[in-house]
Amino acid sequence: MSGLAGIRIVDPHSHHQFSNYSTLVMLREASYRAAACLAYIPVRPSSASTLRDLFEWLVEEERDRFERVGIRPVIGVGIHPRNIPRTGRSDALAYVEEYLPSADVLGEVGLETGSNLEREVFARQLDVAERLDRPVIVHTPRVGKAEALRLALRILRESRLQPERVLIDHLTLDLLREVPREYYLGLTVQPGKLTEKQVAEALRSARDRRLLMVVNSDAGREDSDPLAVMKVAHHLASLGIPVDEVEDLVAGNAKRFLGA
Repeated sequence: MSGLAGIRIVDPHSHHQFSNYSTLVMLREASYRAAACLAYIPVRPSSASTLRDLFEWLVEEERDRFERVGIRPVIGVGIHPRNIPRTGRSDALAYVEEYLPSADVLGEVGLETGSNLEREVFARQLDVAERLDRPVIVHTPRVGKAEALRLALRILRESRLQPERVLIDHLTLDLLREVPREYYLGLTVQPGKLTEKQVAEALRSARDRRLLMVVNSDAGREDSDPLAVMKVAHHLASLGIPVDEVEDLVAGNAKRFLGA
């Protein structure tokens, strides 16, 4: 990584439970210190037991797989808004509370449509995170993002969580200033979200929030690049941005947020 050789990258929002072993080895060889397995499946669960199995998979099998490769796993347990089960919602919330002590973060959670059910499940999970002292990664949707963000912020303000324990993810450039200070700002580099150039623009336009910006890939089963965070680091360095500032965005800020 030339001048970036000392940086050990942290990607705190990805779904590498869908990635093969070779992808994890590729991350290790690209100087990744840590990468994430946040709770998500591409279908709505028919019952809470599906989520229990998912959480067990993440905290046991994925943690072991990452450690065998030599990368620190960032394990997320939580009910994604698209994964609220059709039955057994109280059981699902109980499983979050059961497995979150074995995870690193509550995530990913948040709002998709902003329905009353989503709001209730989101708020109840925030209470669990506060009680168990876990940071939270908050999903914002591709459609209706601004309204979902405003609603999520309202629910966050009504919780007892401190803003510095929350990363609001998948933000667009026009919404960076909508997020109050002290919340972490998630910059997802993925088709349909941000590009490397837009991350540089975010840094220029909100430089006073540099120590709260966290670049991630959202890599997993969808169209994505597992090495997106590393490529952002190279792009920022090519623009003459100081190495210490680059490191903040691709490693340091995420480590501080995670308490790593």
